Amino acid sequence: MVCGPCLASPPAHDGIAAATLYTDGSRRLVLAFKHGRRIALAPLLARLIAAKLPAVGPDWVVVPVPLHR
Repeated sequence: MVCGPCLASPPAHDGIAAATLYTDGSRRLVLAFKHGRRIALAPLLARLIAAKLPAVGPDWVVVPVPLHR
């Protein structure tokens, strides 16, 4: 379902995908990657998010969420 504010002013994107539910385990993985310099986690995290995305075409843009503004 789409909420009232989104119906009134639709977002400028087609959707959002998250690799996992935000649990203690996934939080530890993300924080280790982002702040703990555990770049070896990148392939695992990429596979998790890729599994949640629909088939992408040449006109798609995938943008990571930044750490902060």
